[in-house]
This record gives sequence, C-alpha cells and structure tokens, in this order.
Amino acid sequence: MALSAAQVWEVRTTGSDTNGGAFKAGSSGTDYSQQAAAQVAVADAVTNGTTTITSATAAFVAAHVGNLIYVTGGTGSVAAGRYEVISVTNGTTIVVDRSTGLTAGTGVMLNLGGALASPTELSSSRGMIGSNRAFVKSGTYATAAALTFSAVTNIIPGSSAPATGLYGYASTRGDMGFAAGVDNRPVISMTTASATAISSGNSGWDIQGLAISWTGTSTAAGVSLTSANYSTIRLVKVSQSGNLGIGISTGVVAECEIDRPAGSYGIYCGSNAVAEGNYVHDGTCSVVGIHVQQGTALRNIVANLTTAGCNGINLSDVNSRAFYNTVDRAAQDGIQLSNGSALYGGCAARGNVLTRSGRYGLNYNSTPTNAFIDGNAYYSNTSGNRSAPGTGGVFGVGTYVNGRDQDLSGDPYVNVTVSGGLLTNSDYRLNGTAGAGAQARGAGQPSSFPGLTFAAYPDFGAIQHQDSGGGVNVFYLEG
Repeated sequence: MALSAAQVWEVRTTGSDTNGGAFKAGSSGTDYSQQAAAQVAVADAVTNGTTTITSATAAFVAAHVGNLIYVTGGTGSVAAGRYEVISVTNGTTIVVDRSTGLTAGTGVMLNLGGALASPTELSSSRGMIGSNRAFVKSGTYATAAALTFSAVTNIIPGSSAPATGLYGYASTRGDMGFAAGVDNRPVISMTTASATAISSGNSGWDIQGLAISWTGTSTAAGVSLTSANYSTIRLVKVSQSGNLGIGISTGVVAECEIDRPAGSYGIYCGSNAVAEGNYVHDGTCSVVGIHVQQGTALRNIVANLTTAGCNGINLSDVNSRAFYNTVDRAAQDGIQLSNGSALYGGCAARGNVLTRSGRYGLNYNSTPTNAFIDGNAYYSNTSGNRSAPGTGGVFGVGTYVNGRDQDLSGDPYVNVTVSGGLLTNSDYRLNGTAGAGAQARGAGQPSSFPGLTFAAYPDFGAIQHQDSGGGVNVFYLEG
C-alpha cells in the first residue's frame, strides 16, 4: 500500500527532510506540517512489523492523527519511510496506515510533523503520490538532482481523484508567490546543468507559482511533462533553460515566463493544448518560442528570439490556431504554419501583431490564403508580411482577397529597445501614433457579431489599450 491521495505536503527552507512533511486533509488531528520543527522527535521508537509503533517518550495525543511520521535508523538499520498516524492508542502507542515491515526496529528515530526542507524530497520514493498536493514556501531551494516524480500515478478525466498539485506561495497558501507586484515565488535553483528541474511521465498535474533557474549554462528542461496528459502549468518562470523551457502533452500553459531559453523550444504544447498569456523572450532557442500542435496560442508575447531559423510561434498540424499574439523580432517567421496545417479546416491565425521578423510575419508555406488567416497587423518584416500573395484561391476554389490585415507604417509599441542582444525596454502596449499603434487599436476581428447591431473593437495583439478616463480593458502578464 501507499500513502493516501489526500496528503498535503509542505516545504520550507527552515524545515528538514527527516520531518513528517505532510498532513492528510480531513483528518481529525491538528496539522503540524506547517511549521519548521517536528512536533514529536524521539529516538526510542520500536517497530514490530505490524501497523503498531511504540515509544516510551513520545507522549502521543489525539491531535497527532493525520500527520505523517518519518522513521529511520535504530538497531535494525530501519530503512527510511513515511507513515500516516491513523489512531492514537495511548501516550506510548500509535497505529499507522500500513505495516511497517520493520521487524528488527528498536531505537528508531521517529519525527512527527514539521515541513520538508527541499522539493527534492517530494519527488523521492518517500514523497508525493497521485492527487497529493504540495505547497512550497518562498525561498531558494538549491538542488543538484532532477525532481523526477516517478511515484506519482496517472490522474485522468473521469477519475474521482483531483489533479496532483505543486504550488509555490509567498506567505499564505494560495497566494501563488506574488505580493504587491513583487516576484517572490520560491526558486528551484538547479546546480547541475544537465538536470531537468521538474519531470513526470504520469498525467494530471497542476503546477503553479514556481521559479526555476540554473546556476550555470543549462542543457536541460524547466518543466517536462511532454509524455503526460491533462496538465496545467501556470505562473511558472523558467530562466535560461536548455533544451526546453516548459513542455506538456495536453493541457494548458498559462501566464508563464520563459526568460532566455536555449535549446529547441521555449514552450512546447502537444496535441490539443493551449498556450495562453505567456511571455517568451530573449531566446537563443533554435526552433521556436511557442509550439502548438492541434492546439491554440492565445495572447502570448514572444520577443527577441535571435538564433537563425527560430520562429516566434509554430502551428503544427490540423486544427492549430493563433489568436491575438504579439511576436516581435523572431529570427525567422513571426508565426509559421507547418506540416500542411493550413491545408485543412480548423486552422486560423487572426488578431496577431507580427513585427520585425527575420523572414515573414506569417508564413503558411505558400498555401492560398483564406478568411481564417486574414486579419493580422504587420510591421517591418524582412521578406514581407505574408509568404503567399494577398489574393489566392480558397482551398483552390474561388478567390479570396485579404481585407482585414493592417499593414502598419510605424513601430506600434510604446517603448521597445534592445541592447547587448537583450530587451532593455519591453513595453508592448500599442502606442497612439497614427499608422502605427493607433491603426492596430480597435480594428481586430471579429468587428461585429451576426444578429447583433453593435460593433466590437478589439485591439490587435496580446495587450489591449485603456481609454483615458474610461474603463480598464488591459491584458497583462505577471512574472
């Protein structure tokens, strides 16, 4: 047997990896995991190969029910393990959730309650399983080892169990690491260049509010769930990743920042995934800032990808979509539709601002244009705004004329500058200059809705402008 799916873990820089580390939600006892020190710490525990553990000095009480204990050592060299306190028999005796199997255990160290000290312990065989939730408090957690969650089981749609959760926070669980605009997410600092920070082959993850970085040049990934389905990654910052910043198979990557990505991808989304509200910038990645396959890229900002051949956003395969993104200074194409994706129904690229690309703003491999790859704003793309002419057949039948594009005559942004190869100013709001940002304001699609008498005025790109003295309609990125 394994620990309960209802365990809630706590990690703090002041904790210890020999603490209990978790409390079962809904238990009758008191949660002692949200403190630095163990509530009970003794070295005289006795295990007998059953579910009973005794200690002459522990002074067990009913409030201990639901907490995890960590046991190790003793005369029998007891292997380290964690067990849940199911009941308290008396002050010297507890019953745990499963047989310890530790028949020779006397003089065993037993710690009850207290937070863990490192996310690494969460990923060990003594840590999280499927549907567990873990909270990591603000601080820096240096680790040489990859956090590979092999003990976590698949959580899939139709299951009654919730997703497996890994959440950073600043001072209160649920604040997701932000307070008054200050980035105080917990930092997982990888000291091994080849070590992927977080990975799992099992589905059903919810990861939020973490920062990941390396102390040197990385060759590894920040979050790799590329063989796991049904996952959400939100408000995660990855700095100077190697082969991948964040990758998922299916699910959502939202409001994340990928800072100076190298390797192949900033963000990789497999089939039917969504990338929304992310900021990928200053990369030397060789393939693409954001890749979606049969998925959607919505309101992302991708900027200053400098390696030759790198695209801002790549739409791969059928049913791929890019709506209201801002792509600036992609080394190759701003948005590229590849693998024949534009030949099939369901593909669309609308409402995007595509500027200063090294090749095309929008490259759909010479496929004739149609209404769903019309309606984008362009400025200063080296080889032209679009890879195909402005007119062409609608999938080979009839003629379609681009009538919704906006060809801008000036820089549309408030203040964007690059120095030393990196963005020094990145204010991607639309300015009010005629022929530039003003032309991209209020001219997006759809401009009206069938059956309704009023007009719609969406801006092109990821960030909507705010009218002076009016209501707020601003999209912004935390991180």
